[in-house]
Amino acid sequence: MRIRVLATENASLLRRALIAESRAKRLEERNADLVRELRDRRNVAMLPIAPPNASEE
Repeated sequence: MRIRVLATENASLLRRALIAESRAKRLEERNADLVRELRDRRNVAMLPIAPPNASEE
């Protein structure tokens, strides 16, 4: 009976560990996506606004 209880506890711990690893992997991938998006947004070229020509006034 004790072996069955230990096996059940071990299976439960293994399941929790696998779920935690899966979640950690998803979060790492999401973080990488956000870092790429942030880098892309920071690299947007900003064009200067041309000053108005004196002839247009």
